[in-house]
Amino acid sequence: MRNIYFYFLLFFMYCVIGYIAEVLFVYAGEKKWVNRGFLIGPYLPIYGFGALLITFLLTGYYNDPFVVFIFSLIICSIIEYVTSVILEKIFKRRWWDYSWRKYHVNGRVCLFNSIFFGFGGLICIYIASPIFYAFLDSISFEKQKIASIILGILLIVDLIISNIDAYRVSNIAGHLEEILNEYTKNRNIKLNKIRTRLFDAFPYIAKNERVIKRLKSLKKDFSKRKKLQ
Repeated sequence: MRNIYFYFLLFFMYCVIGYIAEVLFVYAGEKKWVNRGFLIGPYLPIYGFGALLITFLLTGYYNDPFVVFIFSLIICSIIEYVTSVILEKIFKRRWWDYSWRKYHVNGRVCLFNSIFFGFGGLICIYIASPIFYAFLDSISFEKQKIASIILGILLIVDLIISNIDAYRVSNIAGHLEEILNEYTKNRNIKLNKIRTRLFDAFPYIAKNERVIKRLKSLKKDFSKRKKLQ
C-alpha cells in the first residue's frame, strides 16, 4: 500500500516538472531565462497540486482521453483562478492578468493557458504518472521517508523566505517609480535591498515593465558605485 511519503514525493516531482515547463515556455516566447516560481527553488507547488488531483480523480478515466483532457483543463484552471485570488487577498496586489488574451475569466485564467493544462493532464495520466509510480515503487519506505522529510523542510524554509520577499515586493510595487526617482536625486537609497526575482517572474505586480528595467539598470549602477568606494 502506498503511503503519504510516496505521494509527497510524487507531488514534489510534479512541482519540478511544472517549473521546467514554465521556464521553457517563457524562454520560447521571450528568449530569456526567468525563474518563474513564487518560491526561490526550482519547483512550482501549483503544478504539484494540479497533477495530484488529476492523478487521483482522472486515472479511472484512462480509457477516455477526451474526458481526461476536458477535466484536466477545468481542474487546473480552477486551481489557477483560486491561487490568483488567494495571492491578491494576502499581498493586496494582482500577480498576473490575462485580460489581454481572448476568452479569459476576470483576467485570472484564459483559454490559451487552459488548453495547455488539458494537454498537461494527458501527459500526466498517460506518460508521467506511470513512470513516476514505477520509480517511486522501486524506492524503499525508509528512503521515501528520509527524502520526504528533507524536501519538506526545504519547502517550508523556502516558503517562509519567499513570503517575506513577496511582502517586501508588494509593499514597494505600487510606488516603485517614486523610489527610483528619489534615488536619482540623492543616491542614498540602497537599491541592492530591492530584489528583482519576483518582478521578473510576475512583472504585472508593478504593472510597468519599463520601471522594472529601469530598476535593474540603476541596481547595476549602484553596484558599480559600491565597488569604487
